[in-house]
Amino acid sequence: MDDADRAKEFEQMPIDLAIAAARSSTAGLSPCGVCYYCDAIVPPGCRFCDADCRDDHERQQRAEKIAGKRQ
Repeated sequence: MDDADRAKEFEQMPIDLAIAAARSSTAGLSPCGVCYYCDAIVPPGCRFCDADCRDDHERQQRAEKIAGKRQ
């Protein structure tokens, strides 16, 4: 592994950590038949209708946590 490979790996680390955090925070949500963000009907086993709603839900949850509205 040369310096370029190590630099690329170093740059990728925060991205990998952010992805892991996003996946773990929605993992506790049980599929309920509707999107947790926009209330659209979703296929069985899904929690969000698309990636945009999932991302918006995550952003909203982080903002509420920072604002002290949730634990």
